[in-house]
Amino acid sequence: MKTDLQNIAQISAAFAAMKTREDLVATLNLAKKTVYGPKSKDFALKNLTYFADKRISTNRYTVFKIPKKQGGSRTIHAPAPGLKAILRSLNFALLSVYGDGYEDSAMGFIPGKSIKDNAARHAGKLFVLNIDLKDFFPSVDLHRVKAILKQPPFNLHGEKEPLAYFIANLCCEAIEVQRLDEKGELIKKVLDVLPQGAPTSPAITNFIAYRMDRRLKGAAKRFGATYTRYADDITFSSNHNLYGKNSEFILEIRRIISEQGFLINESKIRLQQPWFRQEVTGLIVNERPNVPRTYVKQIRQWIYLWENYGYEKANRFFRRDYASNTKKLNTVIPPMERVLEGKLQYMKMVVGKDCPSWQKLDSRFTLLQANSTIDGLASFHLDEELEALVAAINKDMDQYQEENLEFEIIEETQSDDE
Repeated sequence: MKTDLQNIAQISAAFAAMKTREDLVATLNLAKKTVYGPKSKDFALKNLTYFADKRISTNRYTVFKIPKKQGGSRTIHAPAPGLKAILRSLNFALLSVYGDGYEDSAMGFIPGKSIKDNAARHAGKLFVLNIDLKDFFPSVDLHRVKAILKQPPFNLHGEKEPLAYFIANLCCEAIEVQRLDEKGELIKKVLDVLPQGAPTSPAITNFIAYRMDRRLKGAAKRFGATYTRYADDITFSSNHNLYGKNSEFILEIRRIISEQGFLINESKIRLQQPWFRQEVTGLIVNERPNVPRTYVKQIRQWIYLWENYGYEKANRFFRRDYASNTKKLNTVIPPMERVLEGKLQYMKMVVGKDCPSWQKLDSRFTLLQANSTIDGLASFHLDEELEALVAAINKDMDQYQEENLEFEIIEETQSDDE
Protein backbone atom coordinates (compact mmCIF):
# COMPACT_ATOMS: atom_id res chain seq x y z
CA MET A 1 0.00 0.00 0.00
CA LYS A 2 2.94 2.30 0.64
CA THR A 3 3.95 2.07 -3.03
CA ASP A 4 0.37 2.86 -4.11
CA LEU A 5 0.34 5.98 -1.93
CA GLN A 6 3.67 7.04 -3.42
CA ASN A 7 2.27 6.49 -6.91
CA ILE A 8 -0.83 8.52 -6.10
CA ALA A 9 1.27 11.40 -4.79
CA GLN A 10 3.50 11.26 -7.87
CA ILE A 11 0.56 11.20 -10.27
CA SER A 12 -1.18 14.04 -8.41
CA ALA A 13 1.97 16.18 -8.59
CA ALA A 14 2.41 15.43 -12.29
CA PHE A 15 -1.24 16.37 -12.96
CA ALA A 16 -0.82 19.68 -11.12
CA ALA A 17 2.27 20.51 -13.20
CA MET A 18 0.62 19.74 -16.58
CA LYS A 19 0.65 22.47 -19.21
CA THR A 20 0.63 20.62 -22.53
CA ARG A 21 -0.84 17.49 -24.07
CA GLU A 22 2.60 15.91 -23.85
CA ASP A 23 2.47 16.50 -20.08
CA LEU A 24 -0.94 14.80 -19.98
CA VAL A 25 0.46 11.78 -21.82
CA ALA A 26 3.32 11.55 -19.31
CA THR A 27 0.85 11.74 -16.41
CA LEU A 28 -1.35 9.02 -17.90
CA ASN A 29 1.69 6.80 -18.43
CA LEU A 30 2.47 7.11 -14.72
CA ALA A 31 -1.10 6.08 -13.95
CA LYS A 32 -0.95 3.25 -16.47
CA LYS A 33 2.01 1.69 -14.66
CA THR A 34 -0.12 1.47 -11.52
CA VAL A 35 -3.25 0.23 -13.29
CA TYR A 36 -1.68 -2.24 -15.74
CA GLY A 37 1.69 -2.95 -14.17
CA PRO A 38 5.25 -1.58 -14.58
CA LYS A 39 5.82 -3.43 -17.86
CA SER A 40 2.83 -1.94 -19.65
CA LYS A 41 3.52 -0.13 -22.90
CA ASP A 42 3.40 3.68 -22.75
CA PHE A 43 0.76 5.72 -24.53
CA ALA A 44 1.86 7.97 -27.36
CA LEU A 45 0.30 11.39 -27.93
CA LYS A 46 -1.18 10.15 -31.21
CA ASN A 47 -3.19 7.54 -29.27
CA LEU A 48 -4.92 10.25 -27.26
CA THR A 49 -5.45 12.68 -30.14
CA TYR A 50 -6.98 9.89 -32.26
CA PHE A 51 -9.62 8.99 -29.67
CA ALA A 52 -10.26 12.62 -28.68
CA ASP A 53 -11.28 13.50 -32.26
CA LYS A 54 -14.70 11.95 -32.97
CA ARG A 55 -14.44 12.91 -36.63
CA ILE A 56 -11.56 10.45 -37.02
CA SER A 57 -12.29 7.75 -34.44
CA THR A 58 -15.81 6.81 -35.50
CA ASN A 59 -15.80 3.41 -33.75
CA ARG A 60 -14.85 4.44 -30.25
CA TYR A 61 -17.65 2.44 -28.63
CA THR A 62 -19.58 -0.77 -29.14
CA VAL A 63 -23.21 -0.22 -28.20
CA PHE A 64 -25.45 -2.96 -26.81
CA LYS A 65 -28.36 -3.41 -24.44
CA ILE A 66 -28.65 -5.50 -21.28
CA PRO A 67 -31.93 -6.40 -19.59
CA LYS A 68 -32.94 -4.73 -16.34
CA LYS A 69 -34.21 -6.84 -13.44
CA GLN A 70 -37.54 -5.02 -13.40
CA GLY A 71 -38.05 -5.02 -17.16
CA GLY A 72 -36.79 -2.90 -20.03
CA SER A 73 -33.16 -2.60 -21.02
CA ARG A 74 -30.10 -0.51 -20.30
CA THR A 75 -27.88 0.84 -23.10
CA ILE A 76 -24.18 0.23 -22.57
CA HIS A 77 -21.33 1.87 -24.48
CA ALA A 78 -18.27 -0.38 -24.23
CA PRO A 79 -15.10 1.52 -25.22
CA ALA A 80 -12.69 0.11 -27.79
CA PRO A 81 -9.65 -1.55 -26.14
CA GLY A 82 -7.32 1.37 -26.87
CA LEU A 83 -9.75 3.96 -25.53
CA LYS A 84 -10.56 1.77 -22.52
CA ALA A 85 -6.88 1.67 -21.52
CA ILE A 86 -6.66 5.45 -21.81
CA LEU A 87 -9.84 6.02 -19.80
CA ARG A 88 -8.88 3.55 -17.05
CA SER A 89 -5.54 5.32 -16.65
CA LEU A 90 -7.21 8.74 -16.78
CA ASN A 91 -9.74 7.62 -14.19
CA PHE A 92 -6.95 6.59 -11.80
CA ALA A 93 -5.24 9.95 -12.35
CA LEU A 94 -8.45 11.90 -11.67
CA LEU A 95 -9.16 9.87 -8.53
CA SER A 96 -5.58 10.42 -7.35
CA VAL A 97 -6.03 14.18 -7.65
CA TYR A 98 -9.52 14.24 -6.12
CA GLY A 99 -8.55 12.21 -3.05
CA ASP A 100 -11.22 11.92 -0.35
CA GLY A 101 -13.07 15.11 -1.22
CA TYR A 102 -16.47 13.42 -1.65
CA GLU A 103 -19.54 14.47 0.29
CA ASP A 104 -19.99 11.72 2.90
CA SER A 105 -23.53 11.01 1.71
CA ALA A 106 -22.17 9.80 -1.65
CA MET A 107 -21.74 6.01 -1.52
CA GLY A 108 -21.39 4.60 -5.03
CA PHE A 109 -18.05 4.04 -6.83
CA ILE A 110 -16.10 5.47 -3.91
CA PRO A 111 -13.13 3.62 -2.38
CA GLY A 112 -13.93 2.14 1.02
CA LYS A 113 -17.73 2.36 0.63
CA SER A 114 -20.24 -0.31 -0.35
CA ILE A 115 -23.96 -0.89 -0.77
CA LYS A 116 -23.96 -2.17 2.83
CA ASP A 117 -22.67 1.23 4.05
CA ASN A 118 -25.39 2.89 1.99
CA ALA A 119 -28.15 0.64 3.35
CA ALA A 120 -26.94 0.91 6.96
CA ARG A 121 -27.71 4.65 7.04
CA HIS A 122 -31.40 3.87 6.56
CA ALA A 123 -31.81 0.71 8.66
CA GLY A 124 -34.61 0.68 11.23
CA LYS A 125 -36.35 3.82 9.94
CA LEU A 126 -40.14 3.97 9.68
CA PHE A 127 -40.19 5.58 6.24
CA VAL A 128 -37.76 4.98 3.37
CA LEU A 129 -38.07 6.92 0.11
CA ASN A 130 -36.24 5.75 -3.04
CA ILE A 131 -35.75 8.11 -6.00
CA ASP A 132 -34.04 7.10 -9.24
CA LEU A 133 -32.29 9.72 -11.37
CA LYS A 134 -33.07 9.35 -15.06
CA ASP A 135 -30.14 8.62 -17.44
CA PHE A 136 -27.67 9.55 -14.71
CA PHE A 137 -24.36 9.47 -16.61
CA PRO A 138 -25.75 10.91 -19.89
CA SER A 139 -27.24 13.75 -17.81
CA VAL A 140 -23.71 15.17 -17.75
CA ASP A 141 -22.58 16.79 -21.00
CA LEU A 142 -19.13 17.77 -22.24
CA HIS A 143 -19.41 21.36 -21.02
CA ARG A 144 -20.14 20.25 -17.45
CA VAL A 145 -17.15 17.88 -17.57
CA LYS A 146 -14.93 20.69 -18.80
CA ALA A 147 -16.30 23.03 -16.11
CA ILE A 148 -15.56 20.62 -13.24
CA LEU A 149 -12.01 20.08 -14.53
CA LYS A 150 -11.41 23.85 -14.40
CA GLN A 151 -12.29 23.92 -10.70
CA PRO A 152 -10.25 22.73 -7.68
CA PRO A 153 -8.66 20.30 -7.16
CA PHE A 154 -8.03 19.82 -10.92
CA ASN A 155 -7.46 23.52 -11.69
CA LEU A 156 -7.26 23.17 -15.48
CA HIS A 157 -8.13 26.83 -16.07
CA GLY A 158 -6.43 29.77 -17.75
CA GLU A 159 -3.65 28.53 -20.04
CA LYS A 160 -4.51 24.95 -19.02
CA GLU A 161 -8.15 25.17 -20.18
CA PRO A 162 -7.44 23.42 -23.52
CA LEU A 163 -6.40 20.36 -21.49
CA ALA A 164 -9.80 20.37 -19.76
CA TYR A 165 -11.52 20.43 -23.15
CA PHE A 166 -9.24 17.69 -24.49
CA ILE A 167 -9.93 15.41 -21.50
CA ALA A 168 -13.68 16.11 -21.73
CA ASN A 169 -13.63 14.97 -25.37
CA LEU A 170 -11.92 11.74 -24.37
CA CYS A 171 -14.58 11.08 -21.74
CA CYS A 172 -17.74 12.02 -23.70
CA GLU A 173 -19.56 10.46 -26.63
CA ALA A 174 -22.28 11.74 -28.97
CA ILE A 175 -25.50 10.05 -27.76
CA GLU A 176 -29.20 10.72 -28.25
CA VAL A 177 -30.53 11.92 -24.89
CA GLN A 178 -33.65 13.53 -23.47
CA ARG A 179 -33.67 17.09 -22.20
CA LEU A 180 -36.36 19.48 -20.97
CA ASP A 181 -37.27 22.28 -23.37
CA GLU A 182 -38.51 25.76 -22.50
CA LYS A 183 -42.03 24.38 -21.91
CA GLY A 184 -40.75 21.76 -19.49
CA GLU A 185 -41.36 18.92 -21.96
CA LEU A 186 -38.86 16.19 -22.77
CA ILE A 187 -37.32 16.36 -26.24
CA LYS A 188 -34.60 14.27 -27.87
CA LYS A 189 -31.18 15.70 -28.69
CA VAL A 190 -27.80 14.34 -29.74
CA LEU A 191 -25.20 15.67 -27.31
CA ASP A 192 -21.67 14.81 -26.21
CA VAL A 193 -22.29 13.22 -22.81
CA LEU A 194 -20.81 10.72 -20.37
CA PRO A 195 -21.66 7.23 -21.65
CA GLN A 196 -22.70 4.40 -19.38
CA GLY A 197 -19.87 1.88 -19.73
CA ALA A 198 -16.89 4.24 -19.82
CA PRO A 199 -14.46 3.79 -16.87
CA THR A 200 -14.41 7.55 -16.20
CA SER A 201 -18.18 8.16 -16.07
CA PRO A 202 -18.88 7.14 -12.42
CA ALA A 203 -16.06 9.20 -10.92
CA ILE A 204 -16.73 12.32 -12.98
CA THR A 205 -20.43 12.15 -12.18
CA ASN A 206 -19.59 11.91 -8.48
CA PHE A 207 -17.40 15.02 -8.79
CA ILE A 208 -20.21 16.94 -10.48
CA ALA A 209 -22.90 15.69 -8.06
CA TYR A 210 -20.96 16.98 -5.02
CA ARG A 211 -22.97 20.19 -4.75
CA MET A 212 -26.28 18.35 -5.20
CA ASP A 213 -25.28 15.87 -2.48
CA ARG A 214 -24.40 18.70 -0.14
CA ARG A 215 -27.66 20.55 -0.72
CA LEU A 216 -29.84 17.44 -0.46
CA LYS A 217 -28.05 16.38 2.72
CA GLY A 218 -28.66 19.86 4.17
CA ALA A 219 -32.34 19.75 3.23
CA ALA A 220 -32.71 16.30 4.77
CA LYS A 221 -31.06 17.47 7.99
CA ARG A 222 -33.40 20.46 8.30
CA PHE A 223 -36.40 18.15 8.03
CA GLY A 224 -35.01 15.46 10.34
CA ALA A 225 -34.21 12.91 7.61
CA THR A 226 -31.16 10.98 6.39
CA TYR A 227 -29.88 11.24 2.80
CA THR A 228 -27.55 9.07 0.72
CA ARG A 229 -26.86 8.59 -2.99
CA TYR A 230 -25.48 5.44 -4.60
CA ALA A 231 -24.82 6.45 -8.23
CA ASP A 232 -28.30 7.26 -9.60
CA ASP A 233 -30.15 5.80 -6.59
CA ILE A 234 -31.17 8.47 -4.05
CA THR A 235 -32.57 7.46 -0.65
CA PHE A 236 -34.17 9.46 2.15
CA SER A 237 -35.33 7.96 5.43
CA SER A 238 -36.94 9.23 8.63
CA ASN A 239 -39.18 8.22 11.50
CA HIS A 240 -41.88 10.66 10.46
CA ASN A 241 -43.66 10.97 7.13
CA LEU A 242 -42.32 13.91 5.09
CA TYR A 243 -43.18 12.44 1.75
CA GLY A 244 -46.59 13.69 0.69
CA LYS A 245 -46.77 14.43 -3.03
CA ASN A 246 -46.74 18.21 -2.59
CA SER A 247 -45.12 18.40 0.84
CA GLU A 248 -42.62 21.17 1.51
CA PHE A 249 -39.82 18.58 1.72
CA ILE A 250 -40.64 16.88 -1.59
CA LEU A 251 -40.96 20.20 -3.41
CA GLU A 252 -37.58 21.32 -2.08
CA ILE A 253 -35.70 18.17 -3.10
CA ARG A 254 -37.32 18.29 -6.53
CA ARG A 255 -36.15 21.86 -6.93
CA ILE A 256 -32.59 21.03 -5.85
CA ILE A 257 -32.30 18.04 -8.20
CA SER A 258 -33.65 20.09 -11.12
CA GLU A 259 -31.35 23.06 -10.43
CA GLN A 260 -28.36 20.70 -10.41
CA GLY A 261 -29.13 19.49 -13.92
CA PHE A 262 -30.56 16.06 -13.14
CA LEU A 263 -33.96 14.52 -13.85
CA ILE A 264 -36.08 12.29 -11.62
CA ASN A 265 -37.39 9.06 -13.11
CA GLU A 266 -41.00 9.54 -12.09
CA SER A 267 -41.85 5.86 -12.55
CA LYS A 268 -39.23 4.85 -9.97
CA ILE A 269 -40.26 6.85 -6.91
CA ARG A 270 -41.11 4.48 -4.08
CA LEU A 271 -42.11 5.15 -0.47
CA GLN A 272 -41.58 2.10 1.76
CA GLN A 273 -43.25 1.82 5.15
CA PRO A 274 -42.30 -0.47 8.06
CA TRP A 275 -45.08 -3.03 7.67
CA PHE A 276 -43.69 -3.94 4.23
CA ARG A 277 -40.24 -5.02 3.15
CA GLN A 278 -37.99 -1.95 2.96
CA GLU A 279 -35.16 -2.16 0.44
CA VAL A 280 -32.18 0.10 -0.28
CA THR A 281 -29.82 -0.70 -3.18
CA GLY A 282 -30.93 -4.33 -3.13
CA LEU A 283 -30.61 -4.88 0.63
CA ILE A 284 -33.35 -5.22 3.23
CA VAL A 285 -33.23 -2.49 5.91
CA ASN A 286 -36.29 -3.05 8.13
CA GLU A 287 -33.98 -3.69 11.10
CA ARG A 288 -30.43 -3.94 9.80
CA PRO A 289 -28.80 -4.50 6.38
CA ASN A 290 -29.66 -7.98 5.11
CA VAL A 291 -29.86 -9.88 1.84
CA PRO A 292 -33.36 -10.67 0.51
CA ARG A 293 -34.89 -13.99 1.42
CA THR A 294 -34.99 -15.01 -2.25
CA TYR A 295 -31.21 -14.56 -2.45
CA VAL A 296 -30.66 -17.05 0.39
CA LYS A 297 -33.27 -19.39 -1.04
CA GLN A 298 -31.43 -19.64 -4.34
CA ILE A 299 -28.10 -20.44 -2.63
CA ARG A 300 -29.79 -23.13 -0.55
CA GLN A 301 -31.49 -24.58 -3.59
CA TRP A 302 -28.28 -25.00 -5.61
CA ILE A 303 -26.40 -26.47 -2.63
CA TYR A 304 -29.28 -28.88 -1.96
CA LEU A 305 -29.32 -30.04 -5.59
CA TRP A 306 -25.58 -30.62 -5.56
CA GLU A 307 -25.81 -32.60 -2.32
CA ASN A 308 -28.68 -34.81 -3.47
CA TYR A 309 -28.23 -35.14 -7.24
CA GLY A 310 -24.51 -34.68 -7.81
CA TYR A 311 -22.61 -31.93 -9.54
CA GLU A 312 -23.47 -32.67 -13.16
CA LYS A 313 -27.25 -32.73 -12.77
CA ALA A 314 -27.23 -29.81 -10.36
CA ASN A 315 -25.07 -27.85 -12.78
CA ARG A 316 -27.51 -28.49 -15.63
CA PHE A 317 -30.34 -27.09 -13.52
CA PHE A 318 -28.15 -24.16 -12.45
CA ARG A 319 -27.30 -23.28 -16.06
CA ARG A 320 -30.94 -23.29 -17.04
CA ASP A 321 -31.79 -21.14 -14.03
CA TYR A 322 -28.89 -18.75 -14.70
CA ALA A 323 -29.78 -18.34 -18.38
CA SER A 324 -33.43 -17.71 -17.47
CA ASN A 325 -32.53 -15.06 -14.89
CA THR A 326 -30.22 -13.19 -17.28
CA LYS A 327 -32.78 -13.49 -20.11
CA LYS A 328 -29.93 -14.55 -22.43
CA LEU A 329 -29.99 -18.22 -23.38
CA ASN A 330 -26.76 -17.83 -25.34
CA THR A 331 -24.87 -15.98 -22.64
CA VAL A 332 -21.53 -17.25 -21.32
CA ILE A 333 -22.45 -19.01 -18.10
CA PRO A 334 -19.80 -19.25 -15.35
CA PRO A 335 -19.26 -22.51 -13.40
CA MET A 336 -21.84 -23.14 -10.69
CA GLU A 337 -19.24 -23.40 -7.93
CA ARG A 338 -17.83 -19.94 -8.77
CA VAL A 339 -21.26 -18.33 -8.70
CA LEU A 340 -22.03 -20.03 -5.39
CA GLU A 341 -18.73 -18.88 -3.93
CA GLY A 342 -19.37 -15.30 -5.07
CA LYS A 343 -22.88 -15.28 -3.65
CA LEU A 344 -21.67 -16.62 -0.31
CA GLN A 345 -18.92 -14.00 -0.14
CA TYR A 346 -21.47 -11.28 -0.88
CA MET A 347 -23.81 -12.63 1.80
CA LYS A 348 -20.92 -12.69 4.27
CA MET A 349 -20.10 -9.07 3.49
CA VAL A 350 -23.70 -8.05 4.22
CA VAL A 351 -24.67 -10.21 7.22
CA GLY A 352 -21.23 -10.83 8.75
CA LYS A 353 -19.20 -13.97 9.34
CA ASP A 354 -20.98 -14.65 12.66
CA CYS A 355 -24.38 -15.07 11.01
CA PRO A 356 -25.57 -18.69 11.68
CA SER A 357 -27.31 -18.93 8.30
CA TRP A 358 -24.20 -17.94 6.41
CA GLN A 359 -22.01 -20.27 8.50
CA LYS A 360 -24.23 -23.29 7.77
CA LEU A 361 -24.39 -22.58 4.04
CA ASP A 362 -20.66 -21.96 3.82
CA SER A 363 -19.89 -25.20 5.69
CA ARG A 364 -22.10 -27.22 3.35
CA PHE A 365 -20.50 -25.60 0.30
CA THR A 366 -16.97 -26.21 1.63
CA LEU A 367 -17.80 -29.87 2.26
CA LEU A 368 -19.19 -30.26 -1.26
CA GLN A 369 -16.03 -28.79 -2.76
CA ALA A 370 -13.85 -31.10 -0.70
CA ASN A 371 -15.80 -34.27 -1.57
CA SER A 372 -16.80 -33.65 -5.19
CA THR A 373 -14.90 -34.24 -8.40
CA ILE A 374 -15.76 -31.58 -10.94
CA ASP A 375 -14.79 -32.74 -14.42
CA GLY A 376 -16.01 -29.64 -16.19
CA LEU A 377 -19.25 -28.20 -17.40
CA ALA A 378 -21.90 -30.62 -18.63
CA SER A 379 -23.50 -29.98 -22.00
CA PHE A 380 -26.63 -27.89 -21.68
CA HIS A 381 -29.82 -28.98 -23.40
CA LEU A 382 -33.38 -28.16 -22.42
CA ASP A 383 -34.55 -31.72 -23.15
CA GLU A 384 -37.22 -33.98 -21.71
CA GLU A 385 -34.72 -35.56 -19.31
CA LEU A 386 -33.90 -32.18 -17.81
CA GLU A 387 -37.56 -31.19 -17.63
CA ALA A 388 -38.32 -34.38 -15.68
CA LEU A 389 -35.33 -33.76 -13.41
CA VAL A 390 -36.46 -30.20 -12.70
CA ALA A 391 -39.96 -31.41 -11.81
CA ALA A 392 -38.54 -34.00 -9.40
CA ILE A 393 -36.14 -31.47 -7.88
CA ASN A 394 -38.90 -28.92 -7.32
CA LYS A 395 -41.02 -31.57 -5.60
CA ASP A 396 -38.12 -32.50 -3.32
CA MET A 397 -37.35 -28.82 -2.64
CA ASP A 398 -40.95 -28.19 -1.53
CA GLN A 399 -40.71 -31.07 0.92
CA TYR A 400 -37.26 -29.92 2.08
CA GLN A 401 -38.51 -26.43 2.81
CA GLU A 402 -41.44 -27.77 4.85
CA GLU A 403 -39.25 -30.10 6.91
CA ASN A 404 -36.34 -27.72 7.58
CA LEU A 405 -37.01 -24.70 9.72
CA GLU A 406 -33.45 -23.57 8.98
CA PHE A 407 -34.75 -22.51 5.57
CA GLU A 408 -36.76 -19.77 7.26
CA ILE A 409 -33.90 -18.23 9.30
CA ILE A 410 -33.53 -15.14 7.14
CA GLU A 411 -36.95 -13.57 6.66
CA GLU A 412 -37.85 -10.59 4.55
CA THR A 413 -38.57 -8.74 7.79
CA GLN A 414 -35.36 -10.14 9.37
CA SER A 415 -35.01 -12.42 12.36
CA ASP A 416 -32.89 -12.05 15.48
CA ASP A 417 -30.16 -14.50 14.47
CA GLU A 418 -29.13 -13.00 11.12
